[in-house]
Amino acid sequence: MKLYKKILSVFMILCIIISLNGCIIIPRYARYDFIDVEKVSTIEIYEINKNERIDSSDVNADTLAYSLDKSEFSDFLNKLAKIQFKKLIILVPAPIDAACSYGNYVVQIKYNNGRYILITNRSFGEAFDENGNTLSQNLYGCDTKEWEWLIFNYLPKEINNNSDTSSINEKLVPKDLSSEIYLK
Repeated sequence: MKLYKKILSVFMILCIIISLNGCIIIPRYARYDFIDVEKVSTIEIYEINKNERIDSSDVNADTLAYSLDKSEFSDFLNKLAKIQFKKLIILVPAPIDAACSYGNYVVQIKYNNGRYILITNRSFGEAFDENGNTLSQNLYGCDTKEWEWLIFNYLPKEINNNSDTSSINEKLVPKDLSSEIYLK
């Protein structure tokens, strides 16, 4: 009987906490450190900050900002691997709209077999097969300043100067970021 009361008490406490807070948020962290540079055929940066709600259909030839040279792949992937991405698992009593969309800059990494992934700082990312069919969505995002600092290291200066979000300067870079990650 004591065990039953303890289980019931724990359950009641959880119900009270959920009702007071409205939800439970569980953070999960990941890095893109699994990408093998030998299997990558192209890395492209897309600037798609013109739309309100941005998704994978906005990643097209019209929004291509820069295509990295093969010589830049290893350096870019090493810097990308150092950025921490976060996903929040939200448990709520009622369904909510996750409101996921891409950020201003999207990186497309295409593999030799035709499959590709889209990575962005907003909490959305997808993997596609060679025919463009969605294989998975990961819902991981990262810090916008950290992401744009990485992207701006590779965008040509003429694109960087014309960008709406090119106002990033030395003062905006978080102090805890290692400069070796972001400098070429």
